[in-house]
Amino acid sequence: MGHLFQRLLASGACAAVLCVPRVAIAQPRSFIEGLSEFTVAVAGTYGDEGARIGPALDKMAGGLAAWDRDLAGFEAQCAMELRGAAPAVAVRVRTDLARRYAERGRFADALRELDAAISVDPLASPAYFLRGQLLETSSRDTEAGEAFRLAWVASTRDPIAAYHVLRHAATVDGQDVRGARDTLIAAHRRLVDGAALQKSAPFSSIDLVQQAMGDAPVVAPVIYRQGYARIARGEYGEAIAEFRRAAATDPLIVDPFSRSSSMTQAVMALRQGRTAEARSSLERFDGLRDSSEAQRVLGLVYWTDAQYDKSVEALTTAIQKNPRDERSRLALSRVLSSAGRGSDAERALHEMLQILPDSALAHAWLAAGYEDAGRVADARQEFEIAADSVTAGRGAFFASIARLAAAAGDYPGAIDALLHSIAARPNDAEIRKRLARALLQQDRADEAFRELIAALLIDPLDAGAHFGVGQIHLNAGRNEDAEAALRRAVQLSPGYTEARYALATALSRLGRGDEAAQEFDRVEQAQRLEIADRRLALTLATITEEAAVRTAEGNYDRAATLWRQAIEREPGRPSHHLDLAAVLTSAGRIDMAIEQYEIALRLGADPGAYRQLADLYSRAGRADDASRARASYTRALQGRVPNGGVAP
Repeated sequence: MGHLFQRLLASGACAAVLCVPRVAIAQPRSFIEGLSEFTVAVAGTYGDEGARIGPALDKMAGGLAAWDRDLAGFEAQCAMELRGAAPAVAVRVRTDLARRYAERGRFADALRELDAAISVDPLASPAYFLRGQLLETSSRDTEAGEAFRLAWVASTRDPIAAYHVLRHAATVDGQDVRGARDTLIAAHRRLVDGAALQKSAPFSSIDLVQQAMGDAPVVAPVIYRQGYARIARGEYGEAIAEFRRAAATDPLIVDPFSRSSSMTQAVMALRQGRTAEARSSLERFDGLRDSSEAQRVLGLVYWTDAQYDKSVEALTTAIQKNPRDERSRLALSRVLSSAGRGSDAERALHEMLQILPDSALAHAWLAAGYEDAGRVADARQEFEIAADSVTAGRGAFFASIARLAAAAGDYPGAIDALLHSIAARPNDAEIRKRLARALLQQDRADEAFRELIAALLIDPLDAGAHFGVGQIHLNAGRNEDAEAALRRAVQLSPGYTEARYALATALSRLGRGDEAAQEFDRVEQAQRLEIADRRLALTLATITEEAAVRTAEGNYDRAATLWRQAIEREPGRPSHHLDLAAVLTSAGRIDMAIEQYEIALRLGADPGAYRQLADLYSRAGRADDASRARASYTRALQGRVPNGGVAP
């Protein structure tokens, strides 16, 4: 995390070569680390996290106080530098201070400093650019477009400023829009010439908190929802106060079981895969029947052991003890789903929303279930309801919404979701390419071109983005630019048949028939190889289908032979080894089945295979190996245990 902050804050260098040494601004690392620790703790994954909530909030408060103290010191140093400063120095100092204010969420103060900088130098491109970012964040799009336009006018070779002008093309004069597009075309020519060969992060963000919280989607538990809403608005002090008020009612803290030695022993055993010992510790707890948290943890223990009926019973008891226990209700839904009771799992979430109508987590879990069931429209609706409560990983969350919108043929909806995703994760080249494809589906080639160039500014070696740019040039009749872009795509990915065919077309249009013919020949060769690959896939499908039939007939020897044939043709696929292991288990060949499970896990099989492997170890009398396999399975559950914080 430290490297991230050093990179994000590196732009705050000394404003002048011969300036007064400044007070070093403390990076907001402590505050953000506290927020991250708090977010993990309130998920309540195992039940012993309550003891971490208070220290995490204290760390946030201490980090925020230090941040504000150092910012005040920075203000004083800037005031000293501004006394009698030359115009260029004054502009840099004020822009630097504005950036610090923006990172702290003090937008009004940041805009004041930027206006002062611009009054000194009407061509201060960095000041205009930061002003555009602030106005865009505040949904003042027309003013943001003008600020970005002025940033580009002051530095017409800057492709990042040009990109933002094109983002706001609807409010910018057409001549400037054309000029900004020419800037991106020139930038692409430099990229094709190999001016940049490494990935970078050219798109800046003023939201340090969101950038540092990670990419995994996290949805706020309902009792902490208001606090996270404050975080999103940059109201950090108020957020801490909201979190403390909510924590005072959180079962993780107030339930007596959460502070007991039985809890400590049970959770330690659960984390290490010793579920029998975990159950024993819980059953020795005198208040087991009266504690919703004890029942919830017991339910998780049973769920880990795939004792679904007992898990449902314990979680139902937990809910009866505390009907507003969001974590137990979420866990109940997941356990019912694991037991193959999908309709009951859905019903549990709907019942949860009757009691906790503001539970974004319930909507997120419903969305995941609907998506698995192929109910695309329902899944999208539930994800969109939950979106405002996503506290981290907004880029990935909105990318999921975009995927569902595109699957339904709603490309405008997909475009809107992808724009939200990019706002949260501006240096994600893949998301920008997805946006470009959606824009092309709507015949919005100029906007698609903008996003493809942005993707290449992030990753100059992205063959797909070069191909997209080349195709747009080709369709517009800019054949020389198309040829350069498509040739670059083929250089980067020689097997890219579609790009090679487009290159051949561009060469043909340019009158270079011999070169075009060579490229068309290469396309034909690649197509022949593709046909061979399809034949292999068909053969594998035939083999696996017959293997399934023989297994159903109980002809395990023939089924095992077929699965070995599939492995010979596709040796790196873990599912083939798992299917062979299942057949060998049915045939009673335990040692051979164990070997196949071990191979499958080494190849990256789903960690759920550890459960079957542990059972086979036990049957083979290998108790220590069985214990280790169960521990491996439990560790793998950490990211999947039904809890109060992490979305599916």
